[in-house]
Amino acid sequence: MIGIRKTKELMLTGKLLSGVEAADFDLINKSAPAEELDATVEEFISHLTDKSPFQMRITKMAIDRSLDADVHSLMVLEHLAVGVTLNSEDAAEGVAAFLEKREPKWKGR
Repeated sequence: MIGIRKTKELMLTGKLLSGVEAADFDLINKSAPAEELDATVEEFISHLTDKSPFQMRITKMAIDRSLDADVHSLMVLEHLAVGVTLNSEDAAEGVAAFLEKREPKWKGR
């Protein structure tokens, strides 16, 4: 992820990356000083916790499997993932919540 030269430098020297450097190399999503860490984590996860846990689980599985799959397998995986999620209880709840202008109550299935 950070290139062979930087990897060798870090491994051979034992140098550690700061949070800012790790963020610059896209090894982490966010970096924050200790006193701002809780607020940074809260802000980051706020974009995740309001989503369906079922949809998140299926999406994570598809992403993880896609790292070493061929294109045809990925097309099948995407088709199955979409089919499963569209027919889930959470998908129905999401539509109902949208139509009723309310926050969804996810069931995780």
